[in-house]
Amino acid sequence: MTPDERFSRIEKTIDELTEIQSQQATAIRDLTTLSGTILGSQKKFTAQLQKLQEAQKHTEGKLNALIDTVDRIIRRIGR
Repeated sequence: MTPDERFSRIEKTIDELTEIQSQQATAIRDLTTLSGTILGSQKKFTAQLQKLQEAQKHTEGKLNALIDTVDRIIRRIGR
């Protein structure tokens, strides 16, 4: 291999590596954007889940009150 061929081969390899690096930088930017979007969605989901948990506690309290009321009514009828 002549020095010119060798130089051309090295130059081609450098160009390919530069292109790959550019593609990877773009992919990293895209992943960074995506991770920010996912983080925002996760925070929103967490907030909604907390609201649902509070609503569930409220519903559970009402259900327990209804159970107690029905239980008292049944006990009165049973006497």
